Amino acid sequence: MSNKIPASFKIFIIVVSITALVFTTATLFSYYHVNKKFAMLLAFCMFIALAFTTVGIYTGFRYKAEDERSKILNRIGLIGNLIIFLFTMGMMALAVISLII
Repeated sequence: MSNKIPASFKIFIIVVSITALVFTTATLFSYYHVNKKFAMLLAFCMFIALAFTTVGIYTGFRYKAEDERSKILNRIGLIGNLIIFLFTMGMMALAVISLII
């Protein structure tokens, strides 16, 4: 019996990598006062990561596994993608509220 890694976990690893890269780059951009057009590239990358999280959440719900390791990895991927999705939506809501006020 082969132990396949669930797709939701793979997507979670990719999304965490993209998010970490975006936050690190945003910190460097903020420190060096980079032009806004380059900062918009980071928003685009985060939008792509947000799109991947929805796919990860969907595959996490649809994945059926027999062995315990795959079930645990699927739950980690599902919950991780859900947390990153909610975090990103919260950041977007905070940005909108800060523009309104």
